[in-house]
Amino acid sequence: MSRNIIVAMAVVVVAALGWIAIDRMGDAREEAARIEAETAAAAAAAEEEAARLAAEAEAEAARLAEEAEAAAAEEEAARLAAEAEAARLAEEAEAAAAAAEEEAARLATEAESAVDDAAETASEAVDGAATALTEGATAVGDAVEGAVESVVEGTADAVEGVTEEVATEAPAAEEGTAEVSVEGTEASLDTLLTPEGFDADALIAYVEQSDMNALAKTSLKASIEAAQNEPALVEGVIAQVKARMGAE
Repeated sequence: MSRNIIVAMAVVVVAALGWIAIDRMGDAREEAARIEAETAAAAAAAEEEAARLAAEAEAEAARLAEEAEAAAAEEEAARLAAEAEAARLAEEAEAAAAAAEEEAARLATEAESAVDDAAETASEAVDGAATALTEGATAVGDAVEGAVESVVEGTADAVEGVTEEVATEAPAAEEGTAEVSVEGTEASLDTLLTPEGFDADALIAYVEQSDMNALAKTSLKASIEAAQNEPALVEGVIAQVKARMGAE
């Protein structure tokens, strides 16, 4: 009897252990299912997060690529604009240089033309002045010669009728006048008052040192200068100087 009880008790124990094991196995399956579900959910979440991150990374890469492309396009546009501006400035500089060269050529031509015109005008003026001077000198010479002849002829008779006292004093005065000398001149007045020895500068120096009044000196010097430029007047001027200075 006790053997059967022991067996029965053993069966009960085994059954209890089996039930406990089966119950625990059920709990383990539930835990495994829960863990599996959690793992699957975590995997799905991780996959979703990875997809999101990948999408964000792709979007960022696209944005950076777009920005880089825009920057490259902007840089290219700036380069092209700089080249265009440089070309424009070079063209303007070339045009300005050409215009300056053309203006310089025009001014040079105008200056050359003005110089030619001025030279021609000056030449014509000189020719006209020379002609007028020659004609004037000739006219003055004729007038002087006529005046001298008139004075000489008019005074000849008066000189002959002068009293003996005046005649005595006149030679002394004449001698003093004829012997007027000028420092720095070598020719005598008698030599200068000949057509061969005529020297306008020396005669003018004698006139300057004479005791004639200023008006007479000016008139006589003008006649001498006219004779210097017009040889035909020399004899008439010599006669005029002789009459003025009392030389023989």
